[in-house]
Amino acid sequence: MPSLGNMAKVPTRSLLILLLATGAVLGCGTISGGPAASRTWRFNVTGFSLPVAMAFSTDAAARARVPQISPNSGSSEAFVKRLIIQGVLDVLEQQGRAAGLPDFAITTILGQLGINVIYTPLPCPKVSVDPPQMVMRDNSAMKVTTCVIFGNTVTTTCLGDGAPGLAPGVGNMCMLNMATHFTPIPPQHLSISGTLTTSNLIMANWSREMWQSVVNRVLRMITTGSFGMHFAAAVVTVT
Repeated sequence: MPSLGNMAKVPTRSLLILLLATGAVLGCGTISGGPAASRTWRFNVTGFSLPVAMAFSTDAAARARVPQISPNSGSSEAFVKRLIIQGVLDVLEQQGRAAGLPDFAITTILGQLGINVIYTPLPCPKVSVDPPQMVMRDNSAMKVTTCVIFGNTVTTTCLGDGAPGLAPGVGNMCMLNMATHFTPIPPQHLSISGTLTTSNLIMANWSREMWQSVVNRVLRMITTGSFGMHFAAAVVTVT
Protein backbone atom coordinates (compact mmCIF):
# COMPACT_ATOMS: atom_id res chain seq x y z
CA MET A 1 0.00 0.00 0.00
CA PRO A 2 1.42 3.48 -0.86
CA SER A 3 2.63 5.58 2.03
CA LEU A 4 0.76 8.64 3.22
CA GLY A 5 3.63 10.74 1.91
CA ASN A 6 3.13 9.43 -1.60
CA MET A 7 -0.59 10.16 -1.58
CA ALA A 8 -0.05 13.79 -2.50
CA LYS A 9 1.16 12.65 -5.91
CA VAL A 10 -2.02 10.69 -6.63
CA PRO A 11 -4.78 12.33 -8.76
CA THR A 12 -7.80 13.50 -6.75
CA ARG A 13 -10.19 10.75 -7.84
CA SER A 14 -7.58 8.04 -7.24
CA LEU A 15 -6.80 9.61 -3.88
CA LEU A 16 -10.43 9.25 -2.84
CA ILE A 17 -10.32 5.52 -3.57
CA LEU A 18 -6.90 5.14 -1.95
CA LEU A 19 -8.02 6.83 1.26
CA LEU A 20 -11.01 4.54 1.45
CA ALA A 21 -8.75 1.53 1.17
CA THR A 22 -6.33 2.90 3.74
CA GLY A 23 -9.16 3.77 6.13
CA ALA A 24 -10.48 0.23 5.96
CA VAL A 25 -7.12 -1.06 7.14
CA LEU A 26 -6.45 1.51 9.83
CA GLY A 27 -10.01 1.66 11.17
CA CYS A 28 -10.81 4.26 13.77
CA GLY A 29 -8.90 5.32 16.80
CA THR A 30 -7.23 8.19 18.62
CA ILE A 31 -3.63 9.25 18.08
CA SER A 32 -2.42 11.62 20.75
CA GLY A 33 -0.91 14.66 19.09
CA GLY A 34 -1.52 13.16 15.65
CA PRO A 35 -4.24 13.38 13.03
CA ALA A 36 -7.84 14.03 14.04
CA ALA A 37 -9.71 10.89 15.07
CA SER A 38 -13.09 12.32 14.04
CA ARG A 39 -14.34 15.18 11.93
CA THR A 40 -17.65 16.81 11.03
CA TRP A 41 -18.38 18.63 7.78
CA ARG A 42 -21.51 20.59 6.98
CA PHE A 43 -23.27 20.48 3.63
CA ASN A 44 -26.06 22.49 2.04
CA VAL A 45 -28.12 21.77 -1.09
CA THR A 46 -29.97 24.60 -2.87
CA GLY A 47 -31.24 25.44 -6.33
CA PHE A 48 -33.68 22.54 -6.72
CA SER A 49 -37.36 22.64 -7.58
CA LEU A 50 -39.79 21.04 -5.15
CA PRO A 51 -41.07 17.50 -5.79
CA VAL A 52 -44.49 16.95 -4.25
CA ALA A 53 -43.04 14.27 -1.95
CA MET A 54 -41.07 17.04 -0.20
CA ALA A 55 -44.35 18.77 0.66
CA PHE A 56 -47.11 17.37 2.84
CA SER A 57 -50.84 17.64 3.37
CA THR A 58 -53.00 16.29 6.16
CA ASP A 59 -56.09 16.94 4.05
CA ALA A 60 -57.54 13.70 2.64
CA ALA A 61 -58.97 15.45 -0.43
CA ALA A 62 -55.57 16.93 -1.27
CA ARG A 63 -53.86 13.55 -0.93
CA ALA A 64 -56.50 11.96 -3.14
CA ARG A 65 -55.72 14.48 -5.87
CA VAL A 66 -51.95 14.22 -5.39
CA PRO A 67 -51.10 10.69 -4.20
CA GLN A 68 -47.35 11.42 -4.21
CA ILE A 69 -47.65 14.17 -1.60
CA SER A 70 -46.50 13.15 1.88
CA PRO A 71 -49.27 12.63 4.46
CA ASN A 72 -47.41 14.50 7.21
CA SER A 73 -44.24 16.43 7.95
CA GLY A 74 -42.41 13.38 9.28
CA SER A 75 -42.99 11.41 6.09
CA SER A 76 -41.67 14.29 4.00
CA GLU A 77 -38.56 14.58 6.16
CA ALA A 78 -38.02 10.82 5.93
CA PHE A 79 -38.22 10.99 2.14
CA VAL A 80 -35.48 13.64 1.99
CA LYS A 81 -33.28 11.78 4.48
CA ARG A 82 -33.52 8.56 2.47
CA LEU A 83 -32.66 10.42 -0.72
CA ILE A 84 -29.50 12.01 0.71
CA ILE A 85 -28.30 9.27 3.06
CA GLN A 86 -28.71 6.49 0.52
CA GLY A 87 -26.91 8.62 -2.05
CA VAL A 88 -23.88 9.14 0.22
CA LEU A 89 -23.72 5.46 1.15
CA ASP A 90 -24.03 4.38 -2.49
CA VAL A 91 -21.23 6.70 -3.61
CA LEU A 92 -18.84 5.53 -0.88
CA GLU A 93 -19.74 1.89 -1.53
CA GLN A 94 -19.00 2.36 -5.23
CA GLN A 95 -15.63 3.91 -4.38
CA GLY A 96 -14.82 1.03 -2.07
CA ARG A 97 -15.71 -1.59 -4.67
CA ALA A 98 -13.69 0.28 -7.29
CA ALA A 99 -10.72 -0.01 -4.91
CA GLY A 100 -11.30 -3.76 -4.63
CA LEU A 101 -12.28 -3.71 -0.97
CA PRO A 102 -14.12 -6.72 0.48
CA ASP A 103 -17.67 -6.30 1.77
CA PHE A 104 -16.64 -6.39 5.43
CA ALA A 105 -14.21 -3.49 4.92
CA ILE A 106 -16.83 -1.40 3.14
CA THR A 107 -19.33 -2.16 5.90
CA THR A 108 -16.77 -1.04 8.49
CA ILE A 109 -16.15 2.24 6.69
CA LEU A 110 -19.84 3.03 6.29
CA GLY A 111 -20.45 2.12 9.92
CA GLN A 112 -17.97 4.83 10.94
CA LEU A 113 -19.92 7.54 9.13
CA GLY A 114 -22.81 9.46 10.65
CA ILE A 115 -25.10 11.39 8.30
CA ASN A 116 -27.54 13.96 9.63
CA VAL A 117 -30.04 15.56 7.22
CA ILE A 118 -32.16 18.62 8.04
CA TYR A 119 -35.12 19.71 5.94
CA THR A 120 -38.24 21.79 6.62
CA PRO A 121 -41.18 20.35 4.61
CA LEU A 122 -43.67 22.64 2.88
CA PRO A 123 -47.20 22.37 4.34
CA CYS A 124 -49.97 22.25 1.72
CA PRO A 125 -53.36 22.57 3.46
CA LYS A 126 -54.97 22.70 0.00
CA VAL A 127 -53.75 21.91 -3.51
CA SER A 128 -54.55 23.10 -7.01
CA VAL A 129 -53.38 20.68 -9.71
CA ASP A 130 -52.46 21.87 -13.22
CA PRO A 131 -54.64 25.02 -13.05
CA PRO A 132 -55.18 26.82 -16.40
CA GLN A 133 -54.81 30.51 -15.52
CA MET A 134 -56.27 31.00 -12.08
CA VAL A 135 -56.56 29.38 -8.66
CA MET A 136 -59.50 29.84 -6.32
CA ARG A 137 -58.34 31.49 -3.13
CA ASP A 138 -59.49 30.09 0.18
CA ASN A 139 -61.98 32.59 1.58
CA SER A 140 -63.29 30.25 4.24
CA ALA A 141 -62.83 30.82 7.92
CA MET A 142 -59.53 28.90 7.75
CA LYS A 143 -58.05 31.14 5.01
CA VAL A 144 -55.35 28.57 4.28
CA THR A 145 -52.69 28.72 1.59
CA THR A 146 -53.08 26.57 -1.53
CA CYS A 147 -50.06 24.84 -3.10
CA VAL A 148 -50.03 25.06 -6.89
CA ILE A 149 -48.82 21.81 -8.48
CA PHE A 150 -47.88 21.13 -12.07
CA GLY A 151 -47.04 17.52 -12.83
CA ASN A 152 -44.90 16.29 -9.94
CA THR A 153 -43.69 19.74 -8.86
CA VAL A 154 -44.95 22.32 -6.37
CA THR A 155 -44.34 25.58 -8.22
CA THR A 156 -45.81 28.32 -6.01
CA THR A 157 -48.47 29.03 -3.40
CA CYS A 158 -51.75 30.95 -3.54
CA LEU A 159 -52.36 32.97 -0.41
CA GLY A 160 -55.61 32.58 1.47
CA ASP A 161 -57.82 35.60 2.07
CA GLY A 162 -56.41 37.67 4.90
CA ALA A 163 -53.04 35.89 4.87
CA PRO A 164 -50.15 37.80 6.50
CA GLY A 165 -49.21 40.74 4.29
CA LEU A 166 -52.37 40.47 2.19
CA ALA A 167 -55.41 42.63 2.82
CA PRO A 168 -58.67 40.68 3.19
CA GLY A 169 -61.32 40.83 0.51
CA VAL A 170 -58.99 41.67 -2.40
CA GLY A 171 -60.40 39.14 -4.84
CA ASN A 172 -61.26 35.48 -5.06
CA MET A 173 -58.61 34.39 -7.56
CA CYS A 174 -54.86 33.97 -7.81
CA MET A 175 -54.01 34.82 -11.42
CA LEU A 176 -51.10 32.82 -12.84
CA ASN A 177 -50.47 35.09 -15.80
CA MET A 178 -50.38 38.18 -13.57
CA ALA A 179 -48.77 36.55 -10.50
CA THR A 180 -51.58 38.09 -8.48
CA HIS A 181 -51.78 36.99 -4.83
CA PHE A 182 -49.10 34.33 -5.37
CA THR A 183 -46.06 34.04 -3.18
CA PRO A 184 -42.85 32.13 -3.95
CA ILE A 185 -42.13 28.97 -2.00
CA PRO A 186 -40.27 30.17 1.13
CA PRO A 187 -36.50 29.51 0.92
CA GLN A 188 -36.42 27.24 3.98
CA HIS A 189 -38.38 24.68 1.95
CA LEU A 190 -35.88 24.88 -0.92
CA SER A 191 -32.78 24.06 1.09
CA ILE A 192 -31.43 20.78 2.47
CA SER A 193 -28.64 20.91 5.03
CA GLY A 194 -26.87 18.47 7.27
CA THR A 195 -23.60 17.07 8.57
CA LEU A 196 -21.21 14.26 7.71
CA THR A 197 -19.32 12.94 10.75
CA THR A 198 -16.71 10.19 10.47
CA SER A 199 -14.73 8.39 13.15
CA ASN A 200 -12.55 6.64 10.58
CA LEU A 201 -8.99 7.82 11.19
CA ILE A 202 -8.13 8.48 7.55
CA MET A 203 -11.52 9.80 6.45
CA ALA A 204 -11.47 12.19 9.41
CA ASN A 205 -8.47 13.85 7.78
CA TRP A 206 -9.94 14.23 4.31
CA SER A 207 -9.87 17.79 3.04
CA ARG A 208 -12.96 19.82 2.30
CA GLU A 209 -12.31 19.21 -1.40
CA MET A 210 -12.43 15.45 -0.86
CA TRP A 211 -15.85 15.63 0.78
CA GLN A 212 -17.00 18.10 -1.86
CA SER A 213 -16.12 15.45 -4.45
CA VAL A 214 -18.25 12.91 -2.59
CA VAL A 215 -21.35 15.10 -2.33
CA ASN A 216 -20.95 16.25 -5.94
CA ARG A 217 -21.20 12.62 -6.99
CA VAL A 218 -24.23 12.15 -4.73
CA LEU A 219 -25.96 15.04 -6.47
CA ARG A 220 -25.08 13.65 -9.90
CA MET A 221 -26.51 10.30 -8.84
CA ILE A 222 -29.77 11.94 -7.76
CA THR A 223 -30.07 13.72 -11.11
CA THR A 224 -30.03 10.35 -12.90
CA GLY A 225 -32.93 9.02 -10.80
CA SER A 226 -36.65 9.62 -10.55
CA PHE A 227 -36.18 13.18 -9.25
CA GLY A 228 -33.48 14.19 -11.73
CA MET A 229 -35.53 17.01 -13.24
CA HIS A 230 -35.96 18.58 -9.81
CA PHE A 231 -32.25 18.53 -8.94
CA ALA A 232 -30.78 19.22 -12.39
CA ALA A 233 -29.85 22.80 -11.42
CA ALA A 234 -29.11 22.09 -7.75
CA VAL A 235 -25.83 23.08 -6.10
CA VAL A 236 -24.25 21.43 -3.05
CA THR A 237 -21.52 22.98 -0.91
CA VAL A 238 -19.38 21.61 1.91
CA THR A 239 -18.03 23.78 4.71
